[in-house]
Amino acid sequence: MKYQHDEAICMQCIEDEFLRELVFEKNKNQTCIECGKNNYSISIKELAEYIDTFIREHFRHGTYERRFNIEDDGYWDEQGGEDLISIISIICGQDFKCVDDIAQILIEQDVYDVRDGEDPFYGLDIGYEEKEIYLDDIHNSWQQIENEIKTKRRFFSIRAQEFFEWLFDDIEHLHIYDHQSDPAERRNSVIYELPVDTLLFRARRADTLEICKQYIDSAVKNLFPPPAKYAKEGRMNAKGVSIFYAATEKETCIAEMRTSIGSFVVLGQFKTVEPIRILDFSYFEKAFWKNNLLSYFQDDFEEQVKRRKFLKEIHRLISKPIISGYEDGYLMTQALAEYIAYVYPKNIDGLLFKSTQHDKGSNIVIFSKKNNSWRNNQEGFSIFPVELVGNSLEIHKIVGIAYDAKKINFSNSDNNFYIERDYNEDY
Repeated sequence: MKYQHDEAICMQCIEDEFLRELVFEKNKNQTCIECGKNNYSISIKELAEYIDTFIREHFRHGTYERRFNIEDDGYWDEQGGEDLISIISIICGQDFKCVDDIAQILIEQDVYDVRDGEDPFYGLDIGYEEKEIYLDDIHNSWQQIENEIKTKRRFFSIRAQEFFEWLFDDIEHLHIYDHQSDPAERRNSVIYELPVDTLLFRARRADTLEICKQYIDSAVKNLFPPPAKYAKEGRMNAKGVSIFYAATEKETCIAEMRTSIGSFVVLGQFKTVEPIRILDFSYFEKAFWKNNLLSYFQDDFEEQVKRRKFLKEIHRLISKPIISGYEDGYLMTQALAEYIAYVYPKNIDGLLFKSTQHDKGSNIVIFSKKNNSWRNNQEGFSIFPVELVGNSLEIHKIVGIAYDAKKINFSNSDNNFYIERDYNEDY
C-alpha cells in the first residue's frame, strides 16, 4: 500500500463532483496526503467503505465464456469485464490518486463465508461487468400516456407534458462524433441548423399521366402542404394542422409514397429560404453528453441512465411504420411533435428521422409555428420557409417494388398464441 488507512485525501484532489460534495458535507479538515494542503478531506478507509456501496450496487462479477485453442483442441473459461483497479478508476475518475489503496482495502474488508460456499466479491484477478438497467418502467409510462391520450385526455395531458420535459431535458448538450466530417467539426449537436438553399423533396401519387399534368400545371398548390382546413392527420400532426413533410433524398421521397406498380409519382425539389433549426432523432442512437458525464454517486444515476438509453431507443418509436386503418398509433408522435414545436423551451423548427421505406434515407418535418415571420410561398399557399425550385418537377413511373421480410417464430397451443418477441421491434 502507498498510504495508511487513516490518511486523508481532500476534495480538491477528487475528480467526481458528487464525490467531492460528499467530502464537503463531512466538514472535516485534514491535511491531504496528495497535495499537502489542509482542506475538507476524507480518510482513505472511509472513502473505500463509501465506494464499496456503489460498486456492489452497479457492478457484478463478469460472466465466463469458453475459449478454444484450435491447434491442440484445448479450451478454457475466460471471465469477461474489467479488473477492480479499472472499475475504481471508472467510477472515481481516471486521475484518482488512491486507486490501488482503495482496492486493497476493499479486498481486506470483504466479508464472505467459505463454509456456505460463498466466494469473495473483491479480488485483483476478478472481472467486473456493469449491471444491466432495464427500461420496462419507461416503456410502461410511454404506453400508459399513449392510452391516456387515446381514451381520456386528448388535448391537455399533463402527464404527457411532464414525461416529455423529463425526456428532452438538456438535449442541446447531446452530441455525436462524426468520423467523416472535418476534424474541426466532428462534434455535432443533435440540434443543428439547416442552411439556406438546402434541398428537400416532396411528391404526389398519380394513377394516370393526365393527373400528372394537372399536378404540374398547378405545382405549388399541389406539392405544398394543404391549408389547415384540408390537412389530414399524419405521423407528426393532428387533423387540421398543416405541416411540411419531405425527404432529404429523391429516392427516399419516391419510396415513402408507397405507390403501386404502374402508377406515377410527380416529384419536386424544394429549397429552404431561411435557416431551420432541426432536432435530428437519428443522432440519438450514437450520441453522448458533451461535458456532462453521469456520476455513479449522484442520487438519480439510474433514472438518468434510463432516460439516456430511452432517447437512443425513441428514434425507432418515432419512425416505425403505421398500418393503414390504425392511425391512432400516431397519437404519441403527434403529441411529441407538438411538445417540441410549441412547449420545448429551446427553439426547434423541425424534426429529422430515418425512413423505414428507404434504409439509406431520412424524412424531415417542418412546423408551421412561425407564421408571423416566415413568408408565404410563391402563390401564398404555405407559411413554411421553403420554396419550389423552378424547373425541378419530375415524373416517375413505378416499375418495381422490393420487400424485405423477417420470419417471426410463434407457438399456438391450447388457445394460447405466443409470439417470440424481439424487443427492438413492435408487433
